[in-house]
Amino acid sequence: MRLIIIEKPNYISLLTKGNLITEDTEIVCTSSIGLWIHSLRKLKFSDIPFTEDPDLLIPNPHNNHIPHFNFTTGSILNDFMGLDSLLSHLRSNINKYEEIICMPDIDRRGCESVQQLLNQIGSSSNSNTYFIESISTDLPSISRAWKTRETNLWERNELVQRLIREQQLKKTFDYWWNSNSKLVFSELCKMSGLECQSILSKYELMLIVALGKYQKPIGIDNLLSIMTNWKGSGKYQTKSNQIGSLISRMKIIENACGRGAISKDNLTGLYSLSESGLCFLAKLHSRTFDPDLPARLENWISQLDYSAMKKYIRTLFGRQLRYQRKTN
Repeated sequence: MRLIIIEKPNYISLLTKGNLITEDTEIVCTSSIGLWIHSLRKLKFSDIPFTEDPDLLIPNPHNNHIPHFNFTTGSILNDFMGLDSLLSHLRSNINKYEEIICMPDIDRRGCESVQQLLNQIGSSSNSNTYFIESISTDLPSISRAWKTRETNLWERNELVQRLIREQQLKKTFDYWWNSNSKLVFSELCKMSGLECQSILSKYELMLIVALGKYQKPIGIDNLLSIMTNWKGSGKYQTKSNQIGSLISRMKIIENACGRGAISKDNLTGLYSLSESGLCFLAKLHSRTFDPDLPARLENWISQLDYSAMKKYIRTLFGRQLRYQRKTN
């Protein structure tokens, strides 16, 4: 038997066209967001600033039904299994898979999402776990990589392992930010008359402060342009210093509106900070807003610098908590 772990189902048609799928093949899709996320601990204010390592994974709520393709019946059978059922199935067959082939997109999220699954089924270091490296998604390049797969062990591929470590660091930063934000910024939101149930993300905070610098309401195109073309302080000359990603920016705006920090005029369609949003900014320490946070995070990732990242989190949230309670 053979197990193929892919990130997106579009690889299946290419593998089928190349006659690379035999009747004893199973395929699992991880999706780029991964099948598990870190669960935040229940903290007290005395725990702030919090920078302990993530230690608990829970199923990603966005992956209720995982595509699982079984070719052993002679035709494609898409089971759409639940995570518990999928893990039970894969673990029970782990010794039957003569090889495990990993085909993620060659980026941080893709590689780390595959590593998550390998860790869970107990085959992260098996000598028969290979990486199919294909920069493009055309059949010739995949076929060439397929033929040489036995020379490309997953655990020994330096690029793959580097991307995994980088994504793990990024997720640790988000874990630390969200853990502290859940208490510190939720308290500040409550003080300011904002909705405080959802966690204030690093990019939502940046958006609120950035919009606060404008004296007049602005349209959605201008708002998205601010986020896309964000330059920060100018210290970092990099394209990574943007507020959010292309696919996340509208969601960030929606979250800020739902929180009540940003108001949208239904007649003009223009956005501006609400009175509560202005109150929030008045209680925000002047150094809590970091115009260079996206670029700074990229530097930590590229250097795998947990120490600098931890110092940043502890300084920012410790100082902000003291400040907002002093000014309340």
